[in-house]
Amino acid sequence: MTKAEELASIFRKSKKMIIEKLSDESVNITNTFVMINLEGEEYMNFFDKYNSYITTMDIPLEFEGVISIDKDDDQFSEDSLDTRIITDKLDEANLEVESTPFYLNRGKKEEVKLMKLESKKLAIFDREYEYLLSLGNEYRIKNTESPLFVLNNEKIKAVIMPVKYICETSIRNKVKKLIA
Repeated sequence: MTKAEELASIFRKSKKMIIEKLSDESVNITNTFVMINLEGEEYMNFFDKYNSYITTMDIPLEFEGVISIDKDDDQFSEDSLDTRIITDKLDEANLEVESTPFYLNRGKKEEVKLMKLESKKLAIFDREYEYLLSLGNEYRIKNTESPLFVLNNEKIKAVIMPVKYICETSIRNKVKKLIA
């Protein structure tokens, strides 16, 4: 799958999608679980692929500011959400994060990816969005309960929201069992 196909397929399944045109000619696209930043040809490829799906409402070619759509809506409409509220938190994300080869089951179909913070703590993220890690070469986070920033040459390419860990056994103990 091409990058545009992969990204369009992620957002195609979303219950809500929000798109914001930024002043630097790039576009932030979010489904409230993840956010991606696309520029020029990247965005047009995503736009073409997303609009090619029969089951999705077409993204308008020309719009200003922020637009959104809920799964049951028949067209995009203006929205007031400012996606920069999320991207502005990059300054607080001072811990580097390392991807691990480990996953945990959270149910019949759900799996989460384990990421190791430089503080030796572990954070978990929905495996469905693992592809977004390939968009960058550096990962930063504030703490285990804050968004993971995927950076490429110091520029935000994606943001992945964390999954809340609810289990009697700590993540660290589960990992010890995996590698024992």
